[in-house]
Amino acid sequence: MVSTRLDAGNLANTLASYKGKHGRTVFHFAAGAGSIRICQYLVEELNLNVDDFRSDEGLTPLHSAIVGESYDVAFYLLDKGANPNAVEKIGLTPFHMAAKIAPPNVLEFLISKGAEIDVPPNDGCGTPLQSAAYLNLTDNMKVLLDNHANPDGVARTRTASPLYLSIVNGSIECMKLILQAGADPNLVSLGQTPLGVAAAIGDVEMIKCLLKAGADPNGPATGDAEMIKCFSNVGDPKVPIHVSFIPIELAALFDRRDAVRCLLPATRRISAIADWSFDGILNFIGSDEASKKMKKMLEICYSHVKARGDEAVGRMDYHNAILYYSEALTNFPTDPAVIYSNRSLCWIRLNKGKYALEDAKCCIKRRPNWPKAHYRAGAAWMLLKNYTNAVAAFSDACKLDPRDKELQNALK
Repeated sequence: MVSTRLDAGNLANTLASYKGKHGRTVFHFAAGAGSIRICQYLVEELNLNVDDFRSDEGLTPLHSAIVGESYDVAFYLLDKGANPNAVEKIGLTPFHMAAKIAPPNVLEFLISKGAEIDVPPNDGCGTPLQSAAYLNLTDNMKVLLDNHANPDGVARTRTASPLYLSIVNGSIECMKLILQAGADPNLVSLGQTPLGVAAAIGDVEMIKCLLKAGADPNGPATGDAEMIKCFSNVGDPKVPIHVSFIPIELAALFDRRDAVRCLLPATRRISAIADWSFDGILNFIGSDEASKKMKKMLEICYSHVKARGDEAVGRMDYHNAILYYSEALTNFPTDPAVIYSNRSLCWIRLNKGKYALEDAKCCIKRRPNWPKAHYRAGAAWMLLKNYTNAVAAFSDACKLDPRDKELQNALK
């Protein structure tokens, strides 16, 4: 069909008017596929303006190059004047997309070409920094913060703050970077404070860091209209809904005993808890019906989202699986190591060794004696072609479970 129309002449107009699936043009397909020579021909020989080409979703060829990870094409298009701030229908710029999938040098190049760092999309997904934090992309977060991205992101119902996300992802490094950039240690996000999140996860190092940064151990760690709505749909509706948990209560709720010990000296006595001691707090929270209701709600939400992630893996939709597993972490799973392991596997299947390694390290931190955690690290090191570290990781896995044939084969 295209060749027939080209025979009629007026090549530039024909290419500009022809659209395929989802309204994408030849320029979109070439950019996404990394066909730089075709892009050069379109720009230099036919004098076509890259920003004049829009798909039905509002994507430009620069969007397509970023999504297709065709970064040489993206650099070329930017050098030829492509707009780094072009927005598609829901407000995503090429920079938003790059923050989620591209290496740091691509972000730096986009910034050098005038990309706006903090413009949020219209769908509530947050700023590029929030996108990078959601996926635990440490290096991309460093680039964004070094270029003065707002460390608090934007307040949207669907969007967690970068600080919240770094805590959920178990990244003390990212948390410190965000705090050093001036993030509010008491900013409520998705109905929870950063200290409340760290307490629920039970990360003592993070708790100490947040307290040092000025986090309030006595302020409500939860209390959000959406959270209240969720609570009302779980368990006995006659049970009063307790939505003003402070961090130490959340730590007790999830049986994070070290976190309770850490928070106890910094927390003012709660009048409702007669025995204000380590054991007294655990016993009170364990017997409180509203606390049980909250925990049940989170368990249900976690199971639902994790199942969707598992289903996505089953159909080899690893990008969406990563998103579901990331969401699952926000429901404070009892064993987050499972989620880190699953997400690491997804990154491995996508050939993203660095990201896979970050999650494998989080997995090892949570369950240092779990063979699979070390196996994930070994697989990530293999992708990064660091065979010395890969052998060490596989060896650690084999020592923990010498009878596992898969681990033994990996070491060979």
